[in-house]
Amino acid sequence: MRFFSLFGALLLAVGCGQSEEPAPPQAPAPLNVVEVWENGFSELDAQLRWLPDEDRWLAIQTLLNERPEASEDPLCQLIAGPSRTACAQYKSKIKERPHLWGKAHQQFSRESVQGPPPGKPRKSGTGPKKSRLVIPNTLHTPFLDLEETPINCPDSDVQCRIRKAIESIRRNQFEMAARVCRTDNTIWQSECFFRAGEEQAGRSSKHENRGHLESAVSFCLASGKYGAECLKQTVIQYWLQAPSATSQQTKVWEVFLAHTDSLQKPEFSRHPDFFDQLVGMFWAGVLHQSYQIAVAVDGHPLDHLPSSYAPLVRSAAAYRWVQDLKRDDSPPSGSTHSDLENWGRKLLALLQERSPLTQVTSPLIQQNVQDYWQEDARGDADMPAINYLGSSRRTWSEDSLLDAQLALIEAFARHGVAEELIEVTKTHPNPQLAWSATRLQHARSNRPRHRSDAD
Repeated sequence: MRFFSLFGALLLAVGCGQSEEPAPPQAPAPLNVVEVWENGFSELDAQLRWLPDEDRWLAIQTLLNERPEASEDPLCQLIAGPSRTACAQYKSKIKERPHLWGKAHQQFSRESVQGPPPGKPRKSGTGPKKSRLVIPNTLHTPFLDLEETPINCPDSDVQCRIRKAIESIRRNQFEMAARVCRTDNTIWQSECFFRAGEEQAGRSSKHENRGHLESAVSFCLASGKYGAECLKQTVIQYWLQAPSATSQQTKVWEVFLAHTDSLQKPEFSRHPDFFDQLVGMFWAGVLHQSYQIAVAVDGHPLDHLPSSYAPLVRSAAAYRWVQDLKRDDSPPSGSTHSDLENWGRKLLALLQERSPLTQVTSPLIQQNVQDYWQEDARGDADMPAINYLGSSRRTWSEDSLLDAQLALIEAFARHGVAEELIEVTKTHPNPQLAWSATRLQHARSNRPRHRSDAD
């Protein structure tokens, strides 16, 4: 019902009244602000202009809670006075969370539109099945078993619930934060847990007395369909706090190891593939960031991390080393299989060194890591996989020299160097190197890829 009709009877009564004192106004019927907005922004403008600023703000707040996508409209322009500032702050909080908007926005869905031809299922223990983290349907978080706790917040202010949950996290009261997030409103319960996961990750990285990664992961697992993106944003918080690869401070690495060790819990151990991929993403990204902020490429991380992390170190070191060589106008080159092996030996020699420098003098301009192995194509499941720089995958080997060459081939492709060397590697007698070179060439040219291309 249009707003004008709500006041029609009232205006008629005032204009036709015979008494000297006007009759008290009758309260208008509640405005269905969502329905009005769905009829168009101009309709909303026409309906709200009759309301006081405070009531307009309450109506807009209700609209944003019910239809987060309305944050794209200039709603706060419909308000004057102090409420306009409150509206702008509230709207910005919602606008920065496009995953709430359903199908209207797809920024949080980064899968390729058309992936490679599907291959056979990857065996358990051979590495992540895809770059994207997939949460098992049977993985449960105890946070969803908790009862909702009463909170002193207006029904129209869903951000109030989130603020109170964050306040509990900052007091290390994780169970209380989960109880605050619990609500019948599925969308805002999920968003509350999402924000809780990010908050816990940001405040706990590099600290031992603020909880561990396990709590952040548990919050994310309670965020429903947003769980995978929440986990990705959570591990990024830790990546950004990574120590320099040339740092000799053992304690810093111990704190990061304690974070991933905190995931050794029954609910995670029942899903080893998921656990391994999450830990792999964590450390692949941490090490990539670590070498990006270092002054040199050396092997300090190998002194502080388990030996099983060596392939992740080689990935990050190779990427940074090739980056440096390209920046210095001396990019890697070659045209034979022996040339690639020589580059591999040079990388391993670098990782034997220990630089005395620990401070960044001129931080590099970081680059987005291209994902050149999003999904398994036919035959890909035969190649063992590890997380690559946090955002992709590569195959790897327990043989350090072979693994160094595999790491370098990946770095060459992403930095656009040594193209002749990549081409000749397609005929390498080692199947992993030949397959990697073929995959990388196809990925860079966006051509469909089949296993037969490598044969």
